[in-house]
Amino acid sequence: MPKKIAITTESASDLSQKLQKQYDIHVMPMTVIIGDEEFKDNVDLTTKELFEKSRLYSCVPKTAGISPHEYKLVFETLTEKGFDVVHVALGSKISSCFNNALFASNGFENVFVVDSRSLSAGTALLAIKASRLRESGEKAEEIARRLESERTRISTSFILEDTEFLLRGGRCKSGEKLVADLLSLRPTIDIEDGELVQGKRFRGKGLDAMKKYIEQKLGGSIDRKLCLLNYTSLSEDEVNELASFTKKEGGFESVITQEAGCCIASHCGERCMGIIFSTGESD
Repeated sequence: MPKKIAITTESASDLSQKLQKQYDIHVMPMTVIIGDEEFKDNVDLTTKELFEKSRLYSCVPKTAGISPHEYKLVFETLTEKGFDVVHVALGSKISSCFNNALFASNGFENVFVVDSRSLSAGTALLAIKASRLRESGEKAEEIARRLESERTRISTSFILEDTEFLLRGGRCKSGEKLVADLLSLRPTIDIEDGELVQGKRFRGKGLDAMKKYIEQKLGGSIDRKLCLLNYTSLSEDEVNELASFTKKEGGFESVITQEAGCCIASHCGERCMGIIFSTGESD
């Protein structure tokens, strides 16, 4: 009988409840700190409440990774139930999560920790890939190996309306230049080699700049099976319009929209949007 395999990741992957259930992925909540208060991401606090509290207290939220002890408890629980574990971690150059999970996995022969070298839906895409590999009958060790190859194909980027959260959190290079450009240009952030870097800037207001960003990002060779569209503080009509535009421009079979969780929202601020997909031809 094949060994049972559990796929795990952190809440900063922004996997919706629907996708967690659909792909049977266990999500561990990270911590969000606002003033003197601590909250578990999307457990004690929603993204809407995050922004409300941030405005109320006039402060930018902070985030904290999951401790090695917390990872170990989860790994112990799953392995004691007979599971092998593939943990898809937030990028090691972005967060302490990968190193903490890797440290916690010491002593477990059947726990495999993968550095996604990404965040948000970039990490989510790898977790979904892991789930599909599990369904195809791959063993945990092989799934981890395949993900380390697959991660180089993931395109993760975001366009920002307000860089205040990102800049104050020290998550953006060339922050002073970004702030200087904000009045007339919309900055973007790309993930390159596992790091957050300043991307191109797009002129325009509201959805106009977002659509220009989408057009530019979908100009190369892409896997047209699936695109994840993440956002903060956009209306339902705006999200639907952007999803339809993305699907048409990219020729995607499916575009799934997700509101970013509190951890990612703490760094990208309100009215942020990103499209995340795999490059190259479909498998």
